Amino acid sequence: MNRKAYPEEFREQALSKARARGERTLADIAKELNVSLGTLKGWIQQQNKAQALTGQPTHLPTNLASSQWSAEERLSALLESHGYKDQALHAWCREKGVFEQQLRQWHHEFCQPSKGHLPAELALRQAKQRNDQLERELRRKDKALAEAAALLVLQKSSRRCGRTRKMTGLTQRQDLILLIKHACHSGARLHQACQLLGLSSRTVQRWLRPRLSQEPTPALAPPGARSRRRR
Repeated sequence: MNRKAYPEEFREQALSKARARGERTLADIAKELNVSLGTLKGWIQQQNKAQALTGQPTHLPTNLASSQWSAEERLSALLESHGYKDQALHAWCREKGVFEQQLRQWHHEFCQPSKGHLPAELALRQAKQRNDQLERELRRKDKALAEAAALLVLQKSSRRCGRTRKMTGLTQRQDLILLIKHACHSGARLHQACQLLGLSSRTVQRWLRPRLSQEPTPALAPPGARSRRRR
């Protein structure tokens, strides 16, 4: 069975449409032109071979839309299109199926890779996030361990101090304040230390406030004293 012969002008038109297909696939172009997909791919391969023989090789894919090209293929497109301007660049883009805006975007991404979504950069960012999370967890555990140790020491020291839930004398109060300050300095929270000793945080904070000088309060005169003075 003889293959259907297509005019050279028709083949050039088909190749131009295939190169400038944008987001469309080769199958879409073949269906539009009423040719088989294998025939269209064969024409593209023949053109690539001809370009290679004339010193104009191309390494750009023929079966993928330009938006699906790999980083290496995009770099090849930038190298091939380098130096083209105006009409020459327009013709090259139509032939390769690339938009000028895509070339500018690819150039920007290669010049500023730190703003791209490169796999290595993404992996590094994720590793840093995991490391920060582990450090926060380690600091939290260190604080909890330090507080537990400080409360244990406070509990033993308060027993030697003879702390009871009855009225606390001035000397015993001063000893308890020193124990609480030492526990807080070692990593315990104030309310935890107070709770261990059976005290409220408000009570201990009142103890820690500087005491004002206590001046004697004049006694109130008994009823009727003022009337006797007036007489």
